[in-house]
Amino acid sequence: MATKQRLTATATVTREINIKPKTLQKLQTELKGYAALKAKKDALEAQMKESKERIGELRESTGEDALTVDGFKLALVQPVRAVLNHEKLIALGCAVSWIEQATENKPTRPYEKITCPGERDHD
Repeated sequence: MATKQRLTATATVTREINIKPKTLQKLQTELKGYAALKAKKDALEAQMKESKERIGELRESTGEDALTVDGFKLALVQPVRAVLNHEKLIALGCAVSWIEQATENKPTRPYEKITCPGERDHD
């Protein structure tokens, strides 16, 4: 039996807008400043990640999961998250329509998304 293939297409619409020169200049200045700050933040985060890994290795070498050293608290946190598996639920006899009826969309806090040139577009 042959399976059907679903073809999809994505369309992107580009719209040109006119921005006042003064506003455009201010926007460009802010974006360049943002990019510089983000580069510093990314560098600091990379250094902090490396430091955290070294600290974790040292904590691990003590054989303890949690320590307090000179007021610093170190702990290995291993959270577990419960996730509802829709496929397993359906296999157990739950109707897809029940899942759809019980699913609620709740708004989250809006935020500004800024992607710097050369950066991957991700959230």
